[in-house]
Amino acid sequence: MLRLPALDHLSVSNAAWDSIRSSLPVPKVLAPLRVLRLFTKGRVDKLAHRVLDLSLEAQWIAELCSQLRTRLEVLALPAESVRASLFTSSPWPHLRELFLYGCCPFLDAPLMQIFDMVPKLRAFTLAVAFARGQAPLILCPHNPRRSPNISGLRRLTLASTSPKDGIFVHVPPELEELSLRDVPRFYRRSPWGRTPLDRAYDAHILSCGDVLSIFRTMPRLAALNHLELVVIEDEHELDLLAYIADSCPRLASFEFHCYRNVSEYDDLVSAPLAVPLDALGKALATFHSLRVVRLNIDLPWCEFTISQYYDRGFGDGVTYAQTIAQTIARAVPWLDAVCVLVRDALDLYQWRMWIVHERSGPVQLTEFEPVSGHHYKQTYDI
Repeated sequence: MLRLPALDHLSVSNAAWDSIRSSLPVPKVLAPLRVLRLFTKGRVDKLAHRVLDLSLEAQWIAELCSQLRTRLEVLALPAESVRASLFTSSPWPHLRELFLYGCCPFLDAPLMQIFDMVPKLRAFTLAVAFARGQAPLILCPHNPRRSPNISGLRRLTLASTSPKDGIFVHVPPELEELSLRDVPRFYRRSPWGRTPLDRAYDAHILSCGDVLSIFRTMPRLAALNHLELVVIEDEHELDLLAYIADSCPRLASFEFHCYRNVSEYDDLVSAPLAVPLDALGKALATFHSLRVVRLNIDLPWCEFTISQYYDRGFGDGVTYAQTIAQTIARAVPWLDAVCVLVRDALDLYQWRMWIVHERSGPVQLTEFEPVSGHHYKQTYDI
């Protein structure tokens, strides 16, 4: 396959890491690939349960990419099979989009040097999980000798980042998309103790105060169109939303995952939201360009939202998810859609979506039926 002269896009999904070199050997004369995506769905979960020998996959990636380096424009790789030196030892003159996801890469070179070797980079994703006890990666130290070359960056996704990362000082004001998320996705706390994922990985979820500090570090992002935040609530939540509304006037799409700052079982059951839904709606009403909102609201467990019981209704039959959508739509009637993250009886995450209709009377919602059996994309949007 890799010899095909007309092959310029290749996506490999769920290839066996221990046989990829034999199933897809790298020939001496390669196809003129410009786009290479290597997907390994569920790898983070697998690595939480057992140790995998990824050496053959790592060798295959290094061998393939070293030959494609001067041609590739889009590259997506499982980070745990990648050495940082793959990107820092030689230039990648045409690479525009780089996605690294899964678990932490092998850091045999400073990550900041990646930006020096990828001068045309416009989209960068580092969505990786960190082993328990491992500190978040710092892409750029404060006051580096040389500033990272990210002036052309337009899309940035970082998971489990730190407000101490100096990369935020250098984010260009022309940035159009920003995602500060978690890996593994969708922070889950169990009354029965740690899950295998909890035992393997640290969540490293930013507090609202952390994210507010990051936004105050960055320039005013007047061109930002899409924002995703995964946070732990604190007393800075409303201040954070007000700051974003003021500094990102073109924001049209906002995905907000906000978890209560509680861990004890009794608190998980009954502790209220720090910011009630009505107050959240009022805060979002200051986002005048907003068109789509996606919300993951960590309601008290006696009012399940992220749960197999999400469709348990009130006395009038209205579900909690729809109540969230109605509350936000009433406060922000110019929205096109409100989405609420839920988990169904099969333990699959999905977005329930309502289209907002603003007529002469009250705001009305029309729900889109979810596609049965579909997972929500977990660590990358490619």
